[in-house]
Amino acid sequence: MGELGQFTVKYKKDFSDNYLVLSTNNEDYNDKDYQIKMISRNNLENVVRMEQKKYNDKIKLQYYTEGLQTLEHLIGNTEISYQKIYKLINDFVKTIKLMKNYMIDEKNIIIDPKFIFLDEKNWTPKFLVVPQIEKKKDLNEEFKNLVEYIILEGISKEKDVINFMNVLNSKINSKNYTINDLEYILGKMSKKIKKQNNIDRIIENEKTHQKDNTEHYKKINQSKNKSHNHNTNNYVKSQKKSNDKNKIKIEEKEIEVYPTTIKVLVPIIQILLLGIVISILVSGVFDNEETGELNIIRIIGFLCIIISVDIYILIKLFNEKNKVKKILQIQTELNNDNQEYHEHSRMEKSRMQQKNSKDQIIDRMN
Repeated sequence: MGELGQFTVKYKKDFSDNYLVLSTNNEDYNDKDYQIKMISRNNLENVVRMEQKKYNDKIKLQYYTEGLQTLEHLIGNTEISYQKIYKLINDFVKTIKLMKNYMIDEKNIIIDPKFIFLDEKNWTPKFLVVPQIEKKKDLNEEFKNLVEYIILEGISKEKDVINFMNVLNSKINSKNYTINDLEYILGKMSKKIKKQNNIDRIIENEKTHQKDNTEHYKKINQSKNKSHNHNTNNYVKSQKKSNDKNKIKIEEKEIEVYPTTIKVLVPIIQILLLGIVISILVSGVFDNEETGELNIIRIIGFLCIIISVDIYILIKLFNEKNKVKKILQIQTELNNDNQEYHEHSRMEKSRMQQKNSKDQIIDRMN
């Protein structure tokens, strides 16, 4: 339990959600305020989602805080980085501008560490916006207190964080500082973060590259060893089985065929000619002007012309000159019987040649 302006504060939990509930008397609060509708009906970026409820003489503003932690809780348990501070301050400035776009009084934003909620994973802030809140301090004073709180309570080993917070603190303590001053400081901070991110990315890529190369060479060596053993085993097996396998005879034969373009063009031309015939018949060109009946003689003549054109095109396409040469490979499997037959034939032929040569020598001697 606690208090926030004229509201009493209570946390509530059910089966699916966590809530922060602010309660006040009905008579002290204008529940028709347009700002309530703006906040409850629009999913505003960096603003905690809110719903208004009425219970008799009580008005309750119910804020959904499921999955969020307060800045007060995180700042004492988490080391603060340069990027986290930048995100917190930058999103605060964005929220101030957002309020102006929705005509919501910026004084309604609560920047107390107890009521600034953050996503613990990426430190995305969600600010509480309470319409008609009665505060003792203005927004500038609250922001100064927030910066001082981070400096005093924050845990950080980074010199950049400490230097930035000191510069920011001196700036907001000067007279007449504005949102534009904060944006100027954030702009410088953003450039530094981008530069550091690029350096970190280069280092990370180099580490990843070295790791990938190590694993790659390790896999290559492993695959070489496996491949060597596998090839050795396969060679022994293939030598053992080669005598039992049938031989395959490959012959190349040159043939002439029509190219694929002609085979594609023929059906297209037929479809086009058919479409022409149908469209002309449907258009009524061959209708008799007096009787309205089809003129059969004209139709027959037209069809003869179309058929003649079709035949002419086909003759031109399927001309022997249009054929192209193609090499066709024919595989013939020779079993053991065929091999023995061919070997026997070769030996018989050789013996016949030797006998003929002997007969020729004897004839010459005689």
